[in-house]
Amino acid sequence: MSKDKQIHKHKTHYLLLHLGSWIEDIPEDNVKIIIAVSLNYCVYNEDVRIKGYLITQHHICLVIHSKKHSIHHILTVLSEQIEIRVYRYLKMNWEDEKVVYLDNQYSMFTKHILRNKYLIQLITGHMEGPPYYSPEFARLKRLTHNYNYCSVLNYVGVKGPAEGPVQVQIDKK
Repeated sequence: MSKDKQIHKHKTHYLLLHLGSWIEDIPEDNVKIIIAVSLNYCVYNEDVRIKGYLITQHHICLVIHSKKHSIHHILTVLSEQIEIRVYRYLKMNWEDEKVVYLDNQYSMFTKHILRNKYLIQLITGHMEGPPYYSPEFARLKRLTHNYNYCSVLNYVGVKGPAEGPVQVQIDKK
């Protein structure tokens, strides 16, 4: 393996994943659980390290890296896992007409780069913020501290992202 590919695999990735139209067919809490379980799959089966996350109704903010796989592979597996769980949810709830269109209609997410430095600081456990008062940082701090599906909970001592078997592994290094 070339040195370039090794460096690419070890790089930390700052991702903003905009969720596809499938979220319109599933209740918000179930969307977040589907995302959390899919992320858990990647952590335990693909050796992904999650340094920070925020799961909202329309987006997933992630700070991740893997020593084993490329970011393309990780996102492909994540997309497949989300699709499997969306399919199961729709089948379980007798929404067969939506299942038929799953392959053609839905894109699980669109990848963008997460550029908000304050949000990155918060979800990765660096909560000191700028040396001066920043209204943006204060707003994000309030948002993330009260959010059930956010790694900030792990850094302030609460087990997150949800009660029960859903648990995203956090790498605090």
